[in-house]
Amino acid sequence: QTLILGDIRYQWVQDIACSLNVNNVVMVDDGGAVLAVMEYILKPKACQIPYHSPKSVEDARYQLAQQVKAQYQMRIQPRQIDIFSVFFKETLPAIQINNFSQISRWFNPSLKFTTINEVHIVGGPFVEKNLITLPDYLSYIQRLDQTFPPDSSKVYIAHRFEDSLEKTQQLQDMGYEIRFSEINYEITLLMSKKLPSVVGSILSTSLFNLKVIFGESIDCRFVRFNESQIARYAEQYMMVDNYTVAQHWQQIFERLPAYDVSELV
Repeated sequence: QTLILGDIRYQWVQDIACSLNVNNVVMVDDGGAVLAVMEYILKPKACQIPYHSPKSVEDARYQLAQQVKAQYQMRIQPRQIDIFSVFFKETLPAIQINNFSQISRWFNPSLKFTTINEVHIVGGPFVEKNLITLPDYLSYIQRLDQTFPPDSSKVYIAHRFEDSLEKTQQLQDMGYEIRFSEINYEITLLMSKKLPSVVGSILSTSLFNLKVIFGESIDCRFVRFNESQIARYAEQYMMVDNYTVAQHWQQIFERLPAYDVSELV
């Protein structure tokens, strides 16, 4: 029996994993968080859970969790976990590389895909989460925009958490059609059998997936936050006290070029 987990930063996820009688525990990708989780949490513990991050949990909640576990006689035993991920190319004992082989078997992205005269930007809720200002966000979009073929139709793929009406209006003023979808962006492309000529983003992990699935058939680009933007979050933790928001971003930025995603400089 194998237990598959998402984000292990939640203490209750670890408690369940460490109390069930299963042969294997595997963590799968839950966005780009897996990169920082691997670097700052799992590697120092030789890929073993549970770990406890005292700054991330209020003492009262921690004590309540202990009482619940005692009530249900949950025996928390240390467990070794494996990683099934698209974000690693190197072969390590704890890592199984996800190359989307099943998706390729279903859709065969190397055949019958038409490149259309569209450029796509995959958005993110950085403004909505108050991580950067709207003018800063639009300045990054403009940097991407300046590299696109001038005669292309421009499409902005909105993240499900993006809801800024002002941002939507300004993107439309820049000539972008705004598209929302309940279906994963990569799956949408696979189902349509059509590829844009370029896909750009600031920090979307869709770029990793697109390059693994489509390879040289798709041109992916990203623009990195400037140093001052990153420095603002050098001491702000992200869910846990093992790494900061800045370190989380850097882990993604530093790995994108290895997947042939071009960085704008």
